[in-house]
Amino acid sequence: MPRRFVQERRNDPYYRAAQRDGLRSRAAFKLAHLDERFGLLPRGARVLDLGAAPGGWSVVARERVGPRGAV
Repeated sequence: MPRRFVQERRNDPYYRAAQRDGLRSRAAFKLAHLDERFGLLPRGARVLDLGAAPGGWSVVARERVGPRGAV
């Protein structure tokens, strides 16, 4: 990877938080924010994540819908 790209990622607070929290990508924070704002993922919901690589959104969805939901 180009040196500039790597340096930008190291300075990105969401990238660092994702690394710290063991998340697959910083995209998890985007879905968490959308869910907090719009209530997209109620408990017990069923979620289909099309194009789920690397899975950051799927992890958040699983946590938000809980054991009665499905991802």
